[in-house]
Amino acid sequence: MTDETQITARSETPAMPHTWQKALEMWDAGEMVPAFQVESEGATQEQLWGAAFNVLRSGWNRTGPLTHPVDQEWMEAVGSDGAKFTDREHDVVDSIVYGTSALSWPQMISRHVHGSSPALTIRKPKE
Repeated sequence: MTDETQITARSETPAMPHTWQKALEMWDAGEMVPAFQVESEGATQEQLWGAAFNVLRSGWNRTGPLTHPVDQEWMEAVGSDGAKFTDREHDVVDSIVYGTSALSWPQMISRHVHGSSPALTIRKPKE
């Protein structure tokens, strides 16, 4: 491997943000964000993580477990993709949001990465 190849490989690995605010900033800038694979019933990882970032950006205040059917306030926070989510996918988005309130970004990632939930990187789709 040449020095140039090593530099390229390192530059493709995103820096680990310490907070969800920094992860959101990276997402909004179209940068790669370290994450982990979440359960899905058809939505893409980018849709689910993007919805979680929308909720975090909105300042939505979690007052208890998410109820189903989800209310209008939640749907507004999640964004347009939420209309296609199953109840389980809404729960996944809520879990991501809850995890960011309890843990730093690196702690949340490391505690959720395992055999059936591998580490991955996500990027906001170009509009």
